[in-house]
Formats: sequence, structure tokens, C-alpha cells
Amino acid sequence: MQTEHEHPDSPPLDDGGAATHAILPDAAPPPPLIHEVDANGGLGYDLVGPNAAGSIGVIVGPWDGFVDGDIARIRWGGTTGPVVGSRLINAEDNGKAIPVTVRASAIHAIGAGTFDVVHENVGASGTVVYSPSLSVEVKLSVPGGLDPDPSTETINEGLKPPEVVPWPLGADLSNVRIVVARYLNIEAGDRITASWHGFQHEITLSSTDVAKPSFEIAIPEDEIRQIGAGTATVTYRILDRVTNSSKWAPHTQVEVPLPDPGALPAPRVKEADTDQTVIDLGTLGTGDVTVQPVNNGGLKGASITVTWTGVAEDGTTPRPYSPPPQLLTYDYQVPEFIIPNAEVAALGGTAGGGRASIAYKRTNPGDTPVQSKRRDLRVIGASSELPAPKVDEAINYTIPAELGVAHLVIPPQTRGNQVTANIAAPVPFTDSKPMSDPSKPPDFTLTGTAFIAPNAGSPATATYTVTGPNYSATSLPYQFGILPPAVPNLPLPGIVEAVAGQIDPAVAPNGITASIPASSDIRASDDVIVTVAGPGGQETTAAQTGNPSGMKIDIGPAVVAKNLAHAITVQYSVTPKAGGAAKSSPIANFNVLDFQPNDPRVGKPVIRQALGTSVIDLNQFVGDALIDVPKWPLMATGQLYWLTASTANGSQVIATAKPVTGGSAFSEPLPRLWLNTLSDQTTLVLTLEVAFDGGAQATARKFTSLAYTVRATVAPPAFPAPVIPQAIASRLDGNRTSADLEVPPTAPLLSGDSVAASFGTHALPTKTASPTLDPFKITAAMIAAERGRTVVSTYTVTRAGTTLPVSAPLSVFVTAGGEQWDATFDFDGEQTRSVSSETKDKLEFDKVFHVMFDRNHHVEKEQFIGVKPYSGAGLDDYYKGDILWIGHPTNNELILKTVLFNLFEEWTEVRFAVSSMDDPVYISFKDASGSIIGGKKTLNAGSGNGQYAEVRNDVVAGKKVKWIEIVCKDSIHVDFFKFKR
Repeated sequence: MQTEHEHPDSPPLDDGGAATHAILPDAAPPPPLIHEVDANGGLGYDLVGPNAAGSIGVIVGPWDGFVDGDIARIRWGGTTGPVVGSRLINAEDNGKAIPVTVRASAIHAIGAGTFDVVHENVGASGTVVYSPSLSVEVKLSVPGGLDPDPSTETINEGLKPPEVVPWPLGADLSNVRIVVARYLNIEAGDRITASWHGFQHEITLSSTDVAKPSFEIAIPEDEIRQIGAGTATVTYRILDRVTNSSKWAPHTQVEVPLPDPGALPAPRVKEADTDQTVIDLGTLGTGDVTVQPVNNGGLKGASITVTWTGVAEDGTTPRPYSPPPQLLTYDYQVPEFIIPNAEVAALGGTAGGGRASIAYKRTNPGDTPVQSKRRDLRVIGASSELPAPKVDEAINYTIPAELGVAHLVIPPQTRGNQVTANIAAPVPFTDSKPMSDPSKPPDFTLTGTAFIAPNAGSPATATYTVTGPNYSATSLPYQFGILPPAVPNLPLPGIVEAVAGQIDPAVAPNGITASIPASSDIRASDDVIVTVAGPGGQETTAAQTGNPSGMKIDIGPAVVAKNLAHAITVQYSVTPKAGGAAKSSPIANFNVLDFQPNDPRVGKPVIRQALGTSVIDLNQFVGDALIDVPKWPLMATGQLYWLTASTANGSQVIATAKPVTGGSAFSEPLPRLWLNTLSDQTTLVLTLEVAFDGGAQATARKFTSLAYTVRATVAPPAFPAPVIPQAIASRLDGNRTSADLEVPPTAPLLSGDSVAASFGTHALPTKTASPTLDPFKITAAMIAAERGRTVVSTYTVTRAGTTLPVSAPLSVFVTAGGEQWDATFDFDGEQTRSVSSETKDKLEFDKVFHVMFDRNHHVEKEQFIGVKPYSGAGLDDYYKGDILWIGHPTNNELILKTVLFNLFEEWTEVRFAVSSMDDPVYISFKDASGSIIGGKKTLNAGSGNGQYAEVRNDVVAGKKVKWIEIVCKDSIHVDFFKFKR
């Protein structure tokens, strides 16, 4: 008698059994990463639409499984989806996040939908590892449709203007709604943002909302009253799931009646014209706007809140701005509220201008709020700003009190004949000078006795005014400070790396060290902080515990790098930890030298694949070359670099204004496609430009590599024979419906190669290498046409317009095909009978197989395996006469069940038919040890109603089928087995 655990006919388990063969989860790369998807929820029209000319960076890794020669390929649509981008990977990429460029046009060509994006890592030996997938939604439809008039950059005239309910507005403002009409391309997840004169409210549409003819957004009464009586501008826009934007709808003007006899008078705007109707930005310049709630009736302790709203010249409505509320300190006080210049300038324009609305709300102690009337102003013109002056001797906007003289420098002007300088300080400065040449305005001298020393320890603000015939303009302010006098008994600091007051950047590659001499005025109970300052920026160290024996404090490379070729100051302060006044040391002055032109002490970029020191042989490697950039002196986060490869006839930009994110050496790819365009013996030079201050390329220092010689004369490569994986022992089954012709991974293909292949006399569609290549497809018709013949297959590579020698040939014999099966079985004439999942029995079919329920997988409710006549019409060779059914004869409830076929003989090929009404069926072919041969087959739902699918095993050399496992929930039909040895 057998127990449940002693069933001899059951194969070893696939899950957890000894026969399991799978890639461990941590052996696979992580899912790809796309920053645009993280930021926007997917990829939209602007990123991958028909007019998108850019690319998407797909990040693969970090992973520790890369080896030299790996190819990282991005498949769009699961492991069988098209390859949209690839790049060569090396072992040094382990642990790094590697970008793979995917052209926006490639994604657009595939179209909209939700796609599983997979990193396929192809090893040099041909092994393939797949990452888990990243689900990416591509949405190319814009909510509301495309803007029919792109000249109005912020408005989409294709949207209907919003409606306001009730219309017109009455005295009751408690139930006001903005109504948005149904629009083109509406979908669940769309976010509608409605704007009531700048106050914005958002709703998100659900799956049931999208069927509605319109959508309502409620507007709080308090916000309507804040805008006040008069015209309010109402509009809306839509953002979809991937942040496609409809732009703003044409706006609707609504009159807001607030017939409140108790309404407070409208506020006064100090900078408006005398009629209180216009603000001219040309006159306002860089100044702010002052709002005065006159005659507000406020009592001591009253709260007043001002609201600034408006409509810009282009019809958009910036969000309202409210400065901090103010409390009145006495009865009937008129406080002043400042509206920043930027809020005002946002409404201006030269084609009629925008409109500003200002109102306020007053709340007396213990009383209800009272709203004011609204002040409406036109905002015209554009802001006119003169650049700020500067103090030439200031380092990080400070000058020492001991300085004998300083100079206020005025930038070049375009007009005017007089300039007046003003410095607001405890002891102010004013002076005026004529300008004979506005492009060379005069400087103003600040003496130590008259201005610097009297203002020691104080801030100062400098401006200037330029005047001329019918012209006057004032500059932006320049704020600086005069340091307090140094404490004489603290010693002067030094810099360890300085020689005679000079700091050579090549001698201080990792920064500098401030040296503080021994002093009894520095105690362990003090905090010591060092400040290094220059015109490019400053750095202040963290507090360190004082040491009377002397101290050395490190300062990072960034501040030195920002002040190349400039003077810097070094000063430290000593502050008691327990509290008390800080003491400042005297200021030490140093000069930071600049790098020499193409400084030999700075490591130059090199091409890793170069032979010796100067030859790049394109025949010795595939894929991109790599440029190794060593760490340069003073390398620091925040710097920018440019990298270019140049020849006498052109250049290739490798990096443009790319930020430095660390202090280590790095590599950049030199594209193979560009290298392939170079002639033999071309001279190539790499140029690295570094903006040490993080500024523009014009300020960058240049470092040029040695000259490289490109060896581009290529001996014709030898291409190995193609491979047909489905051919076993050089024989291809003539019954196959398709086969693959593959170019071996050892073939010396380059990105951009055009590859044409043939299967006998049949030409296969040409493909382009990247540098890898998807298989060529051999159709059933081609195979059938060659039955009984030996077929020779080759492929030919065309590179840069030159056709290279044809590959070595592959010869395969195509078998006769037809119906030459060694055995068949169709259940016709078999006795009608069945076995139950609860009897632990099996059906036996002599000389063919046993069928049974898998004892290792318990069936929740009773199910059956049986033979019965087929009631439908027969199809082809299938479903004529009797069939095998699996399920329940009367109840088609979905019950998970696993059924095993134990074949009496091992077969190379097996085929049979399966049908299911609604639910998928999963089929596995296994060898005698229970290991799956090839992959698990899936018959998709919907093949019922008389339809069937023929299931075929994967033919694998050295493997034969002994077991067939079927897993299903639905009741299914099985018929007509075919076997080949």
C-alpha cells in the first residue's frame, strides 16, 4: 500500500526540489530606472512625441555581475520586446549606475501603452540575464488636444472657456462653482486645476467621472470676497497621469457683486499714478510696491491682511500673494504692506499690460472680519534695471576696518552723462561725477579715515543713479560690510601650503590647511572657526575646540578653486563655549596662483584603448572607446567640465557643462560611430575644460591631451558561420513553423553595420547592428520549400558603404516533414471512463501513457479525468470522435489542478491539442529526472467554443520528453498526440 508521499509515478518537484535550476534573485540586475518616469509618472508628448528630438536615459545597475565585453540592451515590452538602446559594458562598471541612451523617436515609433522595460545583459559568451521589469506608461495624447494656435504660448484655444454657476453671480456666494466641459482625450487620473483670479483648486477624475459631460470645482466664498467686487478672471488647465499639460483654457470674466454698504474703502498704492489706475514698471524700476489700507477703521490690536492678485498680459493668473498680516499698535493706524517687485513685474507687459487687484480684510478685536473694496490697476511696461556696483577690494562682500582706501566701481553704461553714487551706512557716502563716455564710468574713492574706519563693524548698501536728458535710472543695490577691528593679541593665521604668501593650486590639490600659532588667548574652553574668503566665494569651517599650543584646521579644495588667480583672506574667530563675545584675529592675505596653460602638473585625459601612448587601433576593440579623466587638483563637487575630442576636420563633444559630483577620477565614452568616420592616420586630441568656480565655459581652464593617431585601415574581418539553434545535429525539422538564423556573438560587428542574411535562396530582411543583432526569422514557407534538401545559409556585412567578405557558410538538412510521425494517439475508440482526484487512481492507455492527478498538489474540490465523445464539429485532425477531458462534468467552477502524463517511451518531439473556455492553461515538458525542457508553455484564455491550440515541446539537443505536466483551473479538452523519436 502506498502513502501520499510514496507515489512512484510523480516526477521531482520543480519548486524546492533537487532538480530545480534557476537564477538566484540576487544574480539578476536590478530593474531599470528612468528619472523622467519617476518625476512625471510616465513618458508624455513633450518627451517622446513626434516632435521630440532628444533622448531618454535608461539607468541600468548598480550591479556586480558585469564582465568585460557585456552588452546592456534595453528591451521595450518585456524580454521579447524590441531592443531600443544598447551600450558596451566592462567589469569596471560594477557597482555603478550606467546610462543607456534611448532615442525618443524609437519610443514614439513603438507607440503609446504600458510597457515592461527590461535590462537584457548579454555576456561575451552569449549568456543572457534579464532584470526585473520597470513598468512605464507612454501617453501621446494631450488632454484637451494639441493647441491649435501655438503662438499663444500659455493658452490652448481648443479648450472651452469655463462656466461659472450660478450665472450671473448674486448676493449669495456660498455655492459658487467653476464648470469645466468635457474635453478631448479625457482619461481617469486627469487633474483639473481651476483658477479663480489666481486662487487655485484641483480635482482628480476617477474612472466613473470620465463619462460625465462636465465637472464642477467649488470656490470658497472667503476667496471670492478676498478678490473683492469687480471683474474676476476664471480659467483652468488639465494635467494627465504622465504630466502632459493642456495649457490654460481661454479665460472667462465674471462680475463679482459685493453690494456691501459697510465695505471698507479700497487700499491706496503708493507707487501708482495720481489717479490710482496705473503702475509703470519703467518708473518703478527695481523697487517694491507699497500698499496702504487707508481709512481702515481699525482699532488697536486689529489684524489687517492684504491680498495681491492679478492677470498677466498673456492671460495667465499667477497665484495670489499676501504679505504677513499686521496688528495695529494704535487706533486708526495705516500700516504699510510691501509687495515684492517680482510679484508686480510678473503682471507687466508692453502690449497693453496686465491687471493687478488689491484688497484687504480687517478684523477688529472681538469682531467679525470686514472686507475692503478692490483696487484695480493696469501694470504696464517692463522693469528697467541697472546692474549693481561693487567694491573692488571687497572679498566675499567684506572689507577690513584697517583698509586705507577702497574703490566703488560702476559697471559700463549705455547712456547718461552724470552718475551719482550713494552708500547707506552709519556714516553715509554720496558723490556725483560727470560721464564723458558712458561705457567707461568713473570710480568713486572710499578713504579709510572718512568712510571705512568710521563704519567698522557695520553693513553698507551701495547704489548709483545715472541721469541724462529725459533719462534717469537707479541701479540694483550692492550690499557689503566693514569688518570690526582685529583683536591685537590674537596671532596672525597662516597657510601651511603658502610660500611667500602665494598658494600654488598644484601644491594644494586637496585644499589648504590653516595654521594658528600658539596663544594663551586661545583656550580649551573656546570654539575656533576659520573663514577663508575671496571674490569667488568663502568657506567657514565647523567649530573646533581651542588649543593654546597651536592649531591646524583643514579647508576643502572648493574655496581655493573658486578663487584661482585672486587674493583671499584668512581670519579666525575665538568664542567661549559658555557664551560671551567673540574675538577676531587679524586678517592674513594670500594670493592664489592660477594653473599654467595646459599645466603639466595636471593629469590629462587619456584613451584607455590606446596602444602604448598614442595609437588608437580601431581593429583592436569593439564598441565605444573610453576616455579616462584623472582627478585634477582642487577637484570638488559643484565644478563643471567640458570634454571634446578634436581632429583637423571636426570635433565630437563628449560632455558639456557636466557637473562634478565627487572628487574621484571618472570615465566618459568616446562614441564608436564617430571614430568610424575618421580616416587612417588622423590626429586626435582631447581637450578638458574645467570651470573651477562652477561658472561659464569662458572662465574654464583648458588641459589638452597628447596627440593620438587613429589606425583605421582595417583588414577584412572574418565572419563566422551563422547558427540555427533549432537545427539538431545539422538537421532542421521540415514541419517547423519558424526558425531563427543568428549571427554568433563572436562576429566582429560594429554599431551601424548593415547585415543581410540568406537561408538557401531565400533572402532575409536586412538588419542594423547596435553592435548586437536580433535573430533573422526563417518562415514556415521557406522551410517547407526546402524539405528534403541541404540548405546553405550565410550573411554579409556592409560597413560604412563597403561590403565586407561573406561569412562562413552553415549547411543544414531540412527533413522531409509532412506527417512522418513515429506514433500518434487520438483517444478514438477508447472506452468512456474517468478517474476522480479523490480516488488517487490513474487512467492507463496501453503503450502510450498513464494520466493522473499530481499527488503533490492537493485539489481543493473533486475533479475528474475522463474519456468522452466530443460534441462539437471536428477541426483538422483534432476533436473528431473521442477526447480526453479534465475538470468536472457538470460544474465548471474554476478549481486549480495539476495533471501528469507519464509517457511509456521517451520522445524527442511531442505535439497535442488543448482547448479551454476562459482560463489560461500551463504546459511543461519534462525529462526523466523531472527537469523542464525549454520553457513553460501558456495557452491563453479564449480558445474555447470549438477552438484549440496545438502545443509543441522545445527541441533541445540531448533531451527527451518523459513527462507532461498540465496546470489549469478551467475544464479543458486534450486530443491527438503525435510523437517523434
